Amino acid sequence: MTAPVAKLLLKVFTYRQLAVGGGFLAGFGYVYCGIGFALSALPGYIILEDHFQDQFPKALSASSLFNFIGIAVLPPLLQYLKTLFGSREAFILFGAVTWHMIPAGFGLRDAVPRGGCIDRPSVSKRHAKTKRDLKFVNKYLSFCSCLFYHKNYAILVVTEFLSSLIYISWALFLVSLGTSAGLREESAVILSTAAGVGSFLGTALAIGLFHFQKMNAYTSCAVPLLVNGIGLVGLTFARDFNSLLSLTLLTGFCLGVNISGMIGIIPSLVCRYHFQQAVVINYFIDGIAYQFGGLISGAIRDLYGSTLYVYGFAALLSFVALPWILIWACNKDPNRECEPDLS
Repeated sequence: MTAPVAKLLLKVFTYRQLAVGGGFLAGFGYVYCGIGFALSALPGYIILEDHFQDQFPKALSASSLFNFIGIAVLPPLLQYLKTLFGSREAFILFGAVTWHMIPAGFGLRDAVPRGGCIDRPSVSKRHAKTKRDLKFVNKYLSFCSCLFYHKNYAILVVTEFLSSLIYISWALFLVSLGTSAGLREESAVILSTAAGVGSFLGTALAIGLFHFQKMNAYTSCAVPLLVNGIGLVGLTFARDFNSLLSLTLLTGFCLGVNISGMIGIIPSLVCRYHFQQAVVINYFIDGIAYQFGGLISGAIRDLYGSTLYVYGFAALLSFVALPWILIWACNKDPNRECEPDLS
């Protein structure tokens, strides 16, 4: 229906300008989709912390299991729907499936009332100096003040940004990696399933680490990202199906531990008064990383003409993140308990 309009616009704009503008408008639907996912996920995240204050990391990791089940199941399901109905109808059906979030939203329970405020005199005395030192932050940067009050959380944000760049670069091109290695598309899709299975198992391990109180900077980030970087380097050299499948399982496992660990460890790095702000910052950082990760990895693939360079880039990021993690691990400052007026 818009073809006549496009023809008229070509008298004013070049092909490139029109293509860029059309691409922007076409992709705008995905912006709406992302906003919807954020609006649906954020309340659930905070409500989990309200209902499971002491067991929040385990509860969050358990909920993440279902995310990775979706990653394992949906790619082959979408491929099957495409063979039955074609791409357009398959994506319409896929979009309809996401409407399950509507009744899920109605099913959310109200938050459990929290206990009283901190009333220890030492806390108020300590923060009298803190408020003077951070007067500029409280006045002009109150929307991100937790980054200044909780230094380890600020380091976690940098690490999470790098991890999200790694994750999106790894996840976007798994099928392309398989086809570039000579696999048929039907076989390459299995790599996405292996990624979901590996991430599921990694999240299960994260639940165990939280249960036994063994989750820290090393187990949530340092070791998983180190092994992940080695696995990503291996993916750039693998050519047969079994090697690709094994390394995809390994990297998915590491990223599952890493993602679940970083999200679940937030309550131990920030006070309860800064928790919701920290959650918002986390989602914002993830969104920025996913956006730029897709753009950067896509540009690398277009520039060098091979998916292998994308995985080399992701491996490099895995190693770049390690110094930040070591700074976090070596910083032994306790989690500051802030008063409500510091939020």
